[in-house]
Amino acid sequence: NISVDTVLFGVNAELDSLSLVSLVVEVESEVNTKLGLDITLADERAMSRPVLPFTSVQTLRDYVLELSNHNAG
Repeated sequence: NISVDTVLFGVNAELDSLSLVSLVVEVESEVNTKLGLDITLADERAMSRPVLPFTSVQTLRDYVLELSNHNAG
């Protein structure tokens, strides 16, 4: 059962590292295809945050929305 609280990275993560990379690539691709936005989720900006965007479904969703809003406007 996946929810916004599902841990993606770190202790008790639901995904292994390869699955996480695949998810990141898939999300970037879907945002590009469906919204026409070219975003990069795994970059220095993401990695320098106190809480990584890949920590949970919630943090990933929030980061995607943040980047999408920034790139759309």
